[in-house]
Amino acid sequence: MKIPTGGRRRIQGELARLAHPVAASTVWEILHAAGIAPAPRRSGPTWRNFLTSQAQGILAADLCHIDTAQGKRLHAMAFIEHGTRRPHITGMTTHPTAQWAVQQARNIAAEPGERGAEPRFLLRDRNSKYTDAFDAVFTTEDTEVLLSDPWAPRINAHCQRVIGTIHREALDHVLPLGESHTRKVLTDYQDHYNGHRPHRSRQHLPPSATGQPAIVHDLDDRGLRRTRVLGGIINSGSHQSGPPRRNQRHHPRPLTPPLQPGRTPLASQNTDAPLDADTDLRQRLAFSPKLTPHQARPPDTSSENTPDGSHSTFSSPAQPRTHAPTHTRAQ
Repeated sequence: MKIPTGGRRRIQGELARLAHPVAASTVWEILHAAGIAPAPRRSGPTWRNFLTSQAQGILAADLCHIDTAQGKRLHAMAFIEHGTRRPHITGMTTHPTAQWAVQQARNIAAEPGERGAEPRFLLRDRNSKYTDAFDAVFTTEDTEVLLSDPWAPRINAHCQRVIGTIHREALDHVLPLGESHTRKVLTDYQDHYNGHRPHRSRQHLPPSATGQPAIVHDLDDRGLRRTRVLGGIINSGSHQSGPPRRNQRHHPRPLTPPLQPGRTPLASQNTDAPLDADTDLRQRLAFSPKLTPHQARPPDTSSENTPDGSHSTFSSPAQPRTHAPTHTRAQ
């Protein structure tokens, strides 16, 4: 008996018709021991192969939630293009309903210029907010609606991963204050995601890019510019025209202190001419503003004979020390 497209239930029915009743689990054990997967179509494409081959014509939809600082939970509708990985956040509300979901479907259908060609398939889950009116918006454009199986998160894995990326890179680092603040955060991150963020599935190109950028050979003529997104949580780089601009704040300070008005640097003076003590003191004070005259004055050295006949050299202070007079009490 050969059943090319039959599973274990089909084989169980054929055996029961031939007066050989067996359980479906027994058929599964026999197939498993023989190394045959109990699938109805063993030679057909898998779900992953289908998503890869039809990526340019698949549009996925799903709901995501955002918690605000006021304790409210907002719900947003996200549409993801499988071919370009481009997300579209169409709307946001605190109480999503079926009528609100239909309006979001009309919003994404009214933007053919941003999405390119019309999708062939719409992939969504079995949420009760997706009614027949929601599907009618896409079926009128010859788009087939595909429903995901219950408890099968990998069916709509691309959309779930993009929503998780939005949370990990933006919403987990920003606590939105309200609906308007949340909308601003999602809009800024969506512009960065579509225009600058690279994707491995697209050869490290952002969703809106159509080809690889030109290779820059002379880096001296093209500088780099850093753009802060969401207040510096995300940084993106791009080329700028002209030589690179250097940040003066990171330059080391000059080792030579600035000259005071009316002073002459030592390098411009005649080093062959001898300098007297007063000129040397003034120049040292000019280059060391925090140096006191007592510290800058060169020490005066003199020598005298000791009782044993040797010479001792000592330094005399710049100013002689004076002792306070002692007062005695009158008797």
